[in-house]
Amino acid sequence: MDQHVGILPADAGTSNTGRLGTHLGAAGADRRTRSLLNVAMLVALGKDTELAVHVKGAIKNGATEAEIQEAILQASIYAGLPAGLAGTRVADKALKELKDEKERHKCS
Repeated sequence: MDQHVGILPADAGTSNTGRLGTHLGAAGADRRTRSLLNVAMLVALGKDTELAVHVKGAIKNGATEAEIQEAILQASIYAGLPAGLAGTRVADKALKELKDEKERHKCS
């Protein structure tokens, strides 16, 4: 018997296409918390392109810059300082892009 039965959704192994929105809306942790978990995991995995997208998403889901920094710090402890430093650079750039975008909309 599969040891993960009851932990993962029944269709977890089939396809992620279209599941992201469904999963983020599932009962359990709220969107902010899920976003912060995603940030930490993407730092640990070194997935910089995806990290930038999820940093912006975390802000839109209610996370603060300080919470994102904390998630990256926690990931660094387990994944290593180089991963954390790379994640910090990506997050800083993504946050700057969000601020610049907000400024452009104010001026429009």
